[in-house]
Amino acid sequence: MTALIADSGSRALMLNATAEGLPLYEKLGFVSTGVVRQHQGRLAEGAVLPPAPNVPLRRAVPADRAQLCALDAAVFGADRSALIGRLLASGDAWLADRAGQPGGFAILRAFGRGTIIGPVVASSEDEAIALVAAAARAAPAGVLRVDIAAPAERLAAWLTAAGLPAVDAVTIMRRGNWPATSKGLQRFGLALQAWG
Repeated sequence: MTALIADSGSRALMLNATAEGLPLYEKLGFVSTGVVRQHQGRLAEGAVLPPAPNVPLRRAVPADRAQLCALDAAVFGADRSALIGRLLASGDAWLADRAGQPGGFAILRAFGRGTIIGPVVASSEDEAIALVAAAARAAPAGVLRVDIAAPAERLAAWLTAAGLPAVDAVTIMRRGNWPATSKGLQRFGLALQAWG
């Protein structure tokens, strides 16, 4: 870890720490900035999901890729076009449709023993719930996971009502000054707990 920090130079670093790793990262100068909750459960075939807010959504198409990468960069604070491109290529995405332009998105893809929804980028919690609900409706029966940022209490309640309770939590930690992010958008769901 010290070699990685030395190799990073003056760049800011971010990680999600388990309870076991937290003391080590604090000693290395990382500061706690929030919590990520892992929601997970098993969806049955034909599962009835709770109602979601009525938000104009549509399926993403390849021409949306650049705009979705820009939205992710705006909320993450760094360009992850290669990652978002790979997730879009291997999964299905829904976006909040603002007069034909993407205003937020959620990606559903295969992961581990089932599927995962993330990242989820939205301008409001209602929009995030609608995006997650659309992706969850399309998920195959089996394990479904969503890693969410902690203050999204209504999204957490929706996930729990859908049979996806919080099963784990990790601490978001940063070292250095993280780049400024968009004021109008939020990252409600992570690509994966380990990736941010």
